[in-house]
Amino acid sequence: MKKTVLLNVILGMLLLSFVTIACQNQVIEEAEPEHIVAVKGLAESMYYMQVYSHKLLLAVNHENLELADFYHHELEHIAEDIIDFIPEYGGQPIGELTKSMLMPILDDFEDAVEAEEVNWDEIRNRARLIIRSCNACHDATGYAYIKMPEETDMNPFLQVFEPID
Repeated sequence: MKKTVLLNVILGMLLLSFVTIACQNQVIEEAEPEHIVAVKGLAESMYYMQVYSHKLLLAVNHENLELADFYHHELEHIAEDIIDFIPEYGGQPIGELTKSMLMPILDDFEDAVEAEEVNWDEIRNRARLIIRSCNACHDATGYAYIKMPEETDMNPFLQVFEPID
């Protein structure tokens, strides 16, 4: 009798686990992969923006144009998704602020990276402007205590940022 009850409890827990996993996967699969922001929300979007901004700064520090461009495009995709999927958060117009404060700065960075003659001082300056834009948005929305440094040489990532020749 005890074995039957225990077996039923274990089977019930397994079934519940499979149903939970299936439901979570269905929600994620229904969102287009490039628009995962729609599923994850603002906090996780900001996390990825912080990580990609940090990696962009490290790539710029090591004058790795290809890697800097890659992380710039990742930031751009997340910013576009925030504009499209998170127009408002906590009473603040996050989508509009992202559009007006960050997108022009990302466009300017792209111009610097795609210039015929690479000017690393200009690229470094525009990378810092990306961070300043994030900090200004945090200030404008009452989250001034979330502050990102404009420069970093700390690499916590299991990744090489020097250009591969």
